[in-house]
Amino acid sequence: MAVIGDTVIVTDKSDGAVCLRSDGTVIRELRDGRLVNTVSVCVSDDGTVFVAGNSSHNIVMFGRDGKCLGELLDKDGGLQRPVSMCYDKKRNCIVVGNYRSNNLVVLNMSL
Repeated sequence: MAVIGDTVIVTDKSDGAVCLRSDGTVIRELRDGRLVNTVSVCVSDDGTVFVAGNSSHNIVMFGRDGKCLGELLDKDGGLQRPVSMCYDKKRNCIVVGNYRSNNLVVLNMSL
């Protein structure tokens, strides 16, 4: 789950995430066929939403408007079943935890 302003974004273990108002009303859905079994989401300072597909071994980016911006990292980029993500605004990076791994993947974001 991630929060941006008064919007809560939750993954739904399918092909994306759902953006909700605080009263539970669906604002929009973030969907992409490259995502399989979505389990984690985070938001950068500029409002970019990152959604991780556990079974697809990737991270897909969405703009504030819900438009898909493409893959940040695919399975060839070293992700193995991502299960958690956190955006670190101080270091401008995303930290990704992988299933059954003692290693973290740190994705440095360029401005």
